[in-house]
Amino acid sequence: MSLRLLYGWGTVSVRPLIGRYDLREGEAFRRRAVNPNATKMCPGCGQGIDAINFTCPICKTVQTAGALSLRTRKPTVIVAGAGPMTMRRPLTIPVVERRRPNVNVAVVTFNDDAEVVVPLSPVEQVGAFPITPDGRTNGAAAFAKADEILHGDPGRIYRKSAVVMLSDGDFTFGGGGFLGFGGNPAEAAIKESKALQAKGTRVGSILFSGDESARESLKGVASSPSLFMEAANGQLMKAMLSLTRTMTQAAGSASESTRPGMAVVFLIDSSGSMGEGSKKSEAEAAFLRCVEDLRAM
Repeated sequence: MSLRLLYGWGTVSVRPLIGRYDLREGEAFRRRAVNPNATKMCPGCGQGIDAINFTCPICKTVQTAGALSLRTRKPTVIVAGAGPMTMRRPLTIPVVERRRPNVNVAVVTFNDDAEVVVPLSPVEQVGAFPITPDGRTNGAAAFAKADEILHGDPGRIYRKSAVVMLSDGDFTFGGGGFLGFGGNPAEAAIKESKALQAKGTRVGSILFSGDESARESLKGVASSPSLFMEAANGQLMKAMLSLTRTMTQAAGSASESTRPGMAVVFLIDSSGSMGEGSKKSEAEAAFLRCVEDLRAM
């Protein structure tokens, strides 16, 4: 490899010095590149001097042809065939601020009928709400209310939408007929859920109690088997949090568009079965934990 030092008044070969001196030595290297005997320092200014040919070029007491002003110039190192090696500024990587997803949340409780207890609002504005267990379970009315919230306003279409149902799965009311009687309440709930899914909304369900028939009903309303979960005693919060995360993980970040990002509607069963044991308090605490998680997205 051919290595040279280029100065204002000529070129000095330093090939014999390769391996003996480190380029990082700076001034000491440049001093030795001119003459290996230049190992002394000027006592007056600290400049390296050639003890044979000249004295300090800064103090200027003695000047010879070998002195020049080489040590006051920074050399350019050249590798044969590679061109001059120049210092470049460090690469600056722009920092892009990640925008948080635009998430809106609503809550619908349902028993004989469905009621909006938390209107669709930015997740930062959503808080606790009370559950009052009473009556029967009308799943069809719950899904119809979710459809109204998410798709009732043609001028407000969300990029993504999801529905999370928490129920005992024992749909005993709704389904057509006179005043909700007659027909099949479970089939009516599944039908309403499928109509919601056809509009692009994902539906998940959690069973907190019930028999095999209730399990099949809640599996039927979910968009896929993986979006159906069972919550054993004391596991309601874990199941609800896991399902909510699964359904909202693809919410994406907010864009510059004014189109809302994602809407999540929670359908909470407030029929008489919710009053059994500690289900009511568990459901209320689980919902608040899900809201905290959505805020942190």
